[in-house]
Amino acid sequence: MFKKNRFTYFLIIILVIILGILSRKINGFPSFVGDALYAVMVYFGIRFLSINLTYIKTVLLALLFCYCIEFFQLYRAEWIVAVRRTPLGHYALGQGFLWSDLGYYLLGVTVAYSIDFLKNKLSHPLNSSILLLLPNQIEKKCQPQKKITKESLPNH
Repeated sequence: MFKKNRFTYFLIIILVIILGILSRKINGFPSFVGDALYAVMVYFGIRFLSINLTYIKTVLLALLFCYCIEFFQLYRAEWIVAVRRTPLGHYALGQGFLWSDLGYYLLGVTVAYSIDFLKNKLSHPLNSSILLLLPNQIEKKCQPQKKITKESLPNH
């Protein structure tokens, strides 16, 4: 059976973190890119930690996590505001609640799911073996089978 690769998920997480930080540091990036990338990172983080979860459970957990973090931004106790003022706290917990961020999280999780689904579909041994067949072999495999008739069956 095809084994999912945690290392691949780890590399994707690192790449997304770098892209997310760059999206906040480089002028000209729309701010929603960082929010969507945050959701992508959360999705692949869940896949990394729980590799055997179904896609739908991963999607739901990622959205739940992102939405909880966003609604948690409505909480304004002094200690959490101080945590949010640190660079790590700012990246992990955000600064202020925005309804639009919920849509960007949905966009990010949808993109992550699509990448994950396609990555696993295309790297599955049954799918990749078809790519190795020569065109004439594909043609032979696609030819219709001999029609079975009553006369072609052995008499018993």
